[in-house]
Amino acid sequence: MLFEVVMSGSGGQGILFMGNLLAQAALREGRHVTFLPTYGAAMRGGTANCVVKVAAEEVASPVMHRPHAAIVLNQQSLNKFGPAVRAGGFIIANSSAIDIAGFSRDDDVRIVPVPATDIAREVAKTDRAANMVMLAAFLSLEPLVQSASIETILSASSSLSPDVIQRNVAAFRAGLPKHFAAVTVPKPAAPAAAAEMPETASPVIVEAPADAVAAEGAVEAPVFDVDGYVAPWIDSEKCSTCEECVNINPNMFAYDHRKKAYIKDPNAGPYKHLVRAAEKCSEKVIHPGYPADRSEKGIARLIEKARKFMQTGGAR
Repeated sequence: MLFEVVMSGSGGQGILFMGNLLAQAALREGRHVTFLPTYGAAMRGGTANCVVKVAAEEVASPVMHRPHAAIVLNQQSLNKFGPAVRAGGFIIANSSAIDIAGFSRDDDVRIVPVPATDIAREVAKTDRAANMVMLAAFLSLEPLVQSASIETILSASSSLSPDVIQRNVAAFRAGLPKHFAAVTVPKPAAPAAAAEMPETASPVIVEAPADAVAAEGAVEAPVFDVDGYVAPWIDSEKCSTCEECVNINPNMFAYDHRKKAYIKDPNAGPYKHLVRAAEKCSEKVIHPGYPADRSEKGIARLIEKARKFMQTGGAR
C-alpha cells in the first residue's frame, strides 16, 4: 500500500504543519512515511506545499509523481496541482476561497468542496484553523490514520499554546463527522470539428474501429475509445533492476538510489518507448498510461497494447 497526497496553499495557512501532522500520525501507527516540504519566497502570503507518502513498506523516493489526492486551500493551488492528481483520485478544495466551476479534467478525478474557512471561523473563531478542517475532511474520505492519533499529537505539542491546541482540535473535530459530497469534475468541451478535411494522397478511413490496423498508405483513424491523458507510472517497489527500460530510453527511465526504476521524464521520447518498456519489463510493473498527443504513427495499436498493462495495474 502506497498513498501519496500533496497539500498546498498560501504561506501562513498551516500547510506544512498539516502535512507534518499527518506524517507523524502515520509514523505513530507504524507506517513508513516521507514528508517533503517546499517553501515559497515569503513565509506569509507566499506559496507553500508539501508531499506526504504513507506506505506499508519503505518508500523509495519522497518526490511526487502522480498523487492519489490533493488538499488545496487556494485557487492557485488548485490550478497547479489539480491536473497532477492521477485518474481515479480526488481533490479536497477549500470552497470558501476557491471557485471550482472553471476546473475540468479529461478523466474521472473527483473534487470535494469543503467550506473550510467558514467552518473554522464558526467553531475556532479563526481562519487559521481551516487546515485542520481540511485534514479532517481528507481523513473522512481516505482514513489513512486514526483521528485519535492526530488529536494525541496536537494535544502533546509543546510549540502550541493551550488555546491554539483547543482551537485546532475543535476545527479538526468539526470536519470529521460532516458529509462533504464529491462533485464529478466536468470534462473540457470537445474542440469544434474542422470545416474542411486536409487533402491526402490516400482515402481517410473513418469507419474502422480504433484497434484496427489501417491499410497501407491510408491515414489512421483517430483513437476516441480511450479519452484523456493518463500519466505513466512504475510500481518501483516491485522493480527487479532488469535494465530493460533504461536500455530503451535512459532519458525517460532512470534508477533511484536503491536501483529501483522510475519514470524520469515521460516526454523524453515517443509513446512507443513507454509501451515497449512495459512489454519488455520482466516484472510487468510499468504502466505506460495513455498519451495526450494522438498524432504519433501507429497510435491506435500502441494504445491497444498499452491497455492490458493499465488493466493489470489499474489507473491508480
